Amino acid sequence: MKGNMSERTSRALRHGSVLTFLLSALVLASCERTPSKSDYVSAQVTAVCQGQSGDDLRECRLKVIREFKDTPLEEMQRRFPKPEPRPRPSCSL
Repeated sequence: MKGNMSERTSRALRHGSVLTFLLSALVLASCERTPSKSDYVSAQVTAVCQGQSGDDLRECRLKVIREFKDTPLEEMQRRFPKPEPRPRPSCSL
């Protein structure tokens, strides 16, 4: 009987380890994200408005946003390089 108990305990620990691994992988995978249209537009604002500040930066930013407001994400993905991903607050532990 004692052998059965340690075998069950060992099996339970293995299953617990597998479950912990799977949950960890799921959490990390949810932190990876595909760039959104907002990410592409932000990258364009950074590129086009580089070196500007104050009212000039504000006007440039609005101009770029207006320029791409009707552009589908798929077109942005074809025309521009993939932007650097922005970190999610819940993933920066």
